[in-house]
Amino acid sequence: MTYATLAIDIGTYSIRAAIISAQGEIVSIAQAPLSLEQKADGTIEQNGDDIVAATKKVISEVLGNDSSQTAKLTAAIAIQRSTVVCWDAKTGKAVSPAISWQDRREEKYVHSLMPHAKEIQNISKLVLSPHYGASKLRWLNQKYGNEQRYAGPLISFILFNLLESDALLCDESNAARTQLWDVQQRCWSPKLCELFDVDIEQLPTVKPVKSVYGKLIGSAIPVHIVCGDQTAAYQGLAINSDNIIVNAGTGAFVLAKPSDSSSGNLLTSLSASDENSIDYLTEGCVNGCASAVEWFCQSENISQTHFFEVIETHKDQASKIPLFLNGIGGLASPWWYATAFSKFVYSGPKPSLESKCLAVVESIAFLIVKNIHTMKLPESSVIRISGGLSNCSYLCQCISDVSNKQVLKSENAEATLLGLAKLNHTYKSHSRSKLEHYSPREDRNLLNARYALAISAYEEHLCCH
Repeated sequence: MTYATLAIDIGTYSIRAAIISAQGEIVSIAQAPLSLEQKADGTIEQNGDDIVAATKKVISEVLGNDSSQTAKLTAAIAIQRSTVVCWDAKTGKAVSPAISWQDRREEKYVHSLMPHAKEIQNISKLVLSPHYGASKLRWLNQKYGNEQRYAGPLISFILFNLLESDALLCDESNAARTQLWDVQQRCWSPKLCELFDVDIEQLPTVKPVKSVYGKLIGSAIPVHIVCGDQTAAYQGLAINSDNIIVNAGTGAFVLAKPSDSSSGNLLTSLSASDENSIDYLTEGCVNGCASAVEWFCQSENISQTHFFEVIETHKDQASKIPLFLNGIGGLASPWWYATAFSKFVYSGPKPSLESKCLAVVESIAFLIVKNIHTMKLPESSVIRISGGLSNCSYLCQCISDVSNKQVLKSENAEATLLGLAKLNHTYKSHSRSKLEHYSPREDRNLLNARYALAISAYEEHLCCH
């Protein structure tokens, strides 16, 4: 029997489900929006029950009324990492908000752990940060925890509500994003749990990315793949081992096979794992990607549609534009400076709206390329880009110009869904996809000069603080 994949992608702003054939074709697809609440106190939350309801809705829509096809399906799930939630162990209903991966409410507590920062990084392979799940799980347990409740990664809550069993489960790629997981030993770390004041006995049972998780309620479709969204996106885009994958969404993530000479200020994540083996990736992060565009549009009182229309109209006139120092959500790799600062830097007359729009896009490209440079990968490496902001051709061209590398963008935007199918072995490659090619332009000296100024400005700011 030829199996197809029921691929489910639970993102920050939407959930998508698709049936993907053994030939890599999307047979049917459904999508549901999600809301994100950013409060005045800086906390960022979602409604966990809404996420479950939307997930069930898209699964139902994509399956339709043809029950016969479920016998030919296996399911694979990708999800936003580092989001955590607390729920009732009997009903499965959320008793707390889902605390977003972007939330930094425990920043002060995390700062108190700075004397242990090196040890934490050595075990978790993550730089100490309030973005990860550990400090948020501590906060949830203090506020909501009791013996009738579970607190864990969002994927554990989703699996508890989707699977026939009420098991408390997690996959390795999401466990690794809590900053409580010992990446090398492949287990919860007693030392990290002690430091973050989290009861190790209450954490989920962790399975490899490729494993038998159980069957979906109502359909009996087996779930064989569970992973973080960036793991799936990497699988959906990488053709060769020297590919650099850039996924440009709310935040941007830069993923590549590890290099012996890369900086220690980057992260380690997973490209896949099973019972016998695990494959690692080097990962860089940019917090201010699409979130930076959203911030700018709100501050200028313009629509995002207008923003991208301005970029498209004026992208060939990018000579006299300011620098935008992009600290939206705090600086992530390779600097890891949580205190947000964002400002335009210029001399002379106040810059126009058009030039500021271009500067915002350039700032995103500069931060992405800084991570690529930090990875110290072979000169022949090719960048493959996906995510909503990859539709901005000026961003792709800037990345190519400053990195001095070829950038390839697939016309198929469903890298995460296709990556799930690839992990599920229902098809081998998406290389047939048509690609947009961006090559470094000869006339890029001004852009490279702005890049150098921007990196110097970030580092000068950090030295002063």
